[in-house]
Amino acid sequence: YCWCTGPLDLEAMAEAAMSLDRKALDYSTFSMGTPEPDYHGEVEKTVGLAVREDGPDRALVVVSCDRFLYRMVRRIVGALAEA
Repeated sequence: YCWCTGPLDLEAMAEAAMSLDRKALDYSTFSMGTPEPDYHGEVEKTVGLAVREDGPDRALVVVSCDRFLYRMVRRIVGALAEA
């Protein structure tokens, strides 16, 4: 997925990502609608999260999890971009 935005502060994004990386947290805030436990699993998830430069004016955000909530990754990336 590619999202065009203005200038990014990669250092701030990476710092924000580290504050979430590999911590068991309730990610329902980053979702839309009501999660279905049989499909999405629990709302408390441990997410792997990293940000790195991917060329001039580009960032690559790597997100890993056993099961994602609806629109969870888009909202995490949006929050990181605003960091």
